[in-house]
Amino acid sequence: MANWCTTYYAILTKHNFEGLARIWERFKFGRSVLHYQDTEILVDHVGAIVNEPAGQYFLFKVETKWKPCHEYMDELVAAYDDIHYIYTAEELGTGLYMTNDIHKVFVTEAWCIDAYIEPYVLKRRPELQFVDECNEYPGEKEGRQFLQRLLHTDEKDTASLLKKLEDWNKQVQAEFPSHEVYVYAHHIDYDYDHPVTIDIW
Repeated sequence: MANWCTTYYAILTKHNFEGLARIWERFKFGRSVLHYQDTEILVDHVGAIVNEPAGQYFLFKVETKWKPCHEYMDELVAAYDDIHYIYTAEELGTGLYMTNDIHKVFVTEAWCIDAYIEPYVLKRRPELQFVDECNEYPGEKEGRQFLQRLLHTDEKDTASLLKKLEDWNKQVQAEFPSHEVYVYAHHIDYDYDHPVTIDIW
């Protein structure tokens, strides 16, 4: 069975409002299924067109098997002048958490935190209560501080923090083998091979 990759898109333009409206018409009815080559694209959560001083955009979500289908989006926007897209893709089962928003115009989060601690465990480890209150998509500083607090460390290196977190999970799961307890973190990767093509929004 394939894992589903969730991708959030912002389609935006500075000047081509008519072109953006035509693309929006393709998606506006929300939940639908598109077929591109051998890929099935499930479209959902299509937002309205938003007016900004710099231009217009709309947001929507798609799901595809294993990885994003940027080839479809590339063909779609290539048919119009001044139409661009920004994406964030997640397939945490394979460790995929990536964006092409290298200028951080729309995507300001830097971490994805997936955590759950059973009440039984919290009663015996009340110092972990703050985990339930963590932001699922924190920024760079907030996510790093959360992990430092959890792991009782001043470590700042991302790879080292993730390794410490892996060890922490093994330890706490060994301590409570019959109960569900985990904290997983993914740091966002920037897609410099496929960067957003619009300048500062």
